[in-house]
Amino acid sequence: MNLLYIDFFGERHIHRSRLAGIRRYAKAHGWAVHDSDSRNIRADTLPDLLARHRPVGCVVECWSAGHLLPPRLFGGLPVVYFDPPETRAWHGAASVTCDNASVARAAFRELSSGIPPTYAVVSFWPPRHCRWVRERIAAFRECCRETGRPCQLFS
Repeated sequence: MNLLYIDFFGERHIHRSRLAGIRRYAKAHGWAVHDSDSRNIRADTLPDLLARHRPVGCVVECWSAGHLLPPRLFGGLPVVYFDPPETRAWHGAASVTCDNASVARAAFRELSSGIPPTYAVVSFWPPRHCRWVRERIAAFRECCRETGRPCQLFS
């Protein structure tokens, strides 16, 4: 049996440990994992990919709005999404969402061990476009406020 992992922009180095965990789980069940780069998959090419691999399910990374594959494209095939967008197309879809506030609090704890006088958050995507960026920034800045330290935002 096959499991299909669809990654965002071939960022396998970012999701290496997640993919390793998926592979361990699949191996324990006698499944093979095929990973595909979402840049090469569109609504019109997905049926061919599914026919070629005949997966029992899919795991899909949802980092970029330009490369999203909504549940309707998979028919009845089970799909789990990592951080899907908050839109009607994904309502009710099986998903795993990162606790972004916890990530920010952990970063603050680590960075504050040296007791710096000030902090800064640098965002490579505009916060208005990314929920996870907004959540991390808000939690990090709240940690700064709680300790009375200033925090600059650069995007």
